[in-house]
Amino acid sequence: MTNTPTKLYLSDNSGRDGAQRNEVADAHLEKADYLMAIYVASHIVNNCRAGITDFDLASLTLTKIMRSVRDWLPVVRDVATERLGNNDFNIQALLMSVRKAEDARELFESGTIDELAFVHSHDPWVLWENSWIRKVDTGRIEKHHVIGDVDNDLAEKMRETSRKRYQLIREALESTGVPINVYQMNATGARDRITGKSGSVDPDVVLREMERVAPINGGRQIICDTEAIADPEDLRPLENLMTAVSQNVRDAVGIHLHILNSRSREEVREIVRQALQPICLNGVGECFIETGVAGLGGCTAFVEGNQNAPAVETVRAADQLVEAGLAEWPTGRPNTDIIQDQITPHVKAWDEALKRLVA
Repeated sequence: MTNTPTKLYLSDNSGRDGAQRNEVADAHLEKADYLMAIYVASHIVNNCRAGITDFDLASLTLTKIMRSVRDWLPVVRDVATERLGNNDFNIQALLMSVRKAEDARELFESGTIDELAFVHSHDPWVLWENSWIRKVDTGRIEKHHVIGDVDNDLAEKMRETSRKRYQLIREALESTGVPINVYQMNATGARDRITGKSGSVDPDVVLREMERVAPINGGRQIICDTEAIADPEDLRPLENLMTAVSQNVRDAVGIHLHILNSRSREEVREIVRQALQPICLNGVGECFIETGVAGLGGCTAFVEGNQNAPAVETVRAADQLVEAGLAEWPTGRPNTDIIQDQITPHVKAWDEALKRLVA
């Protein structure tokens, strides 16, 4: 057990993981850009006043809601900075293709974003559904090939395609100094595509991919429970994974938990606590806990009815580790009253405004 408490930071994912699920109709894209600009700037201000300064806000992909991110995100940064009177907050943008590397370079060098993130996985289904790895070598991968059991050679080809994508991005941007974080999706396991039953994954499989797709320039690995596998009745797979990860990552790690909407508050806190405890016990220096509000986030492509770990219950779970002397909030405990009374209603209004632009 370590004598040095792990430093905990809350990271807000509402801007990208939450907002991007709204596929705005073409006729409303200009209005959507305006809404993103005004709502995201206020969202940053509200969170900073609650003590949350780390944001996953943008995606350099073809998602419609993010198609003009180069236009509205600099405005967001400027407005939030002016309203706060400082620039002491961190913005992450997702980058999945080297074709967008120059956009990423421009945003980083202009001071609009502070870091990038790449999504990887050991799971071929995730690579097919989330990362759009649909073509390997000269043959095309069809959906039915990756549902259920996958041929090991095919699965490895898909993983290698993802690794090569990241390598190209790394080569294009490493000299800029931009930190690149790596999401390890489905790190906790996956649900059977036929039965829906969940199954854990050998931690060594995840560790191998962490080694092959490693962050650069001070970035961190972000361990994901993409399919909301964690079950309060048996949290040993989650504990085993986080123990293995924390024994191999010493400086900083992120966790990104998707949690079923049906979970009670007590169950949510127990899942979050069990994810954090091995990290703190094994003396990892920093842990960034990615959260959401208003039930947003999650990956409906993989399992219905889930959300990003709720911010308020996440703070309360982490408080237990702080009280035990295993962790600390180095910049102050996030203000759960502001999260409940200001941030959550604001995000609900933002989400409803975007929903009205879908059709």
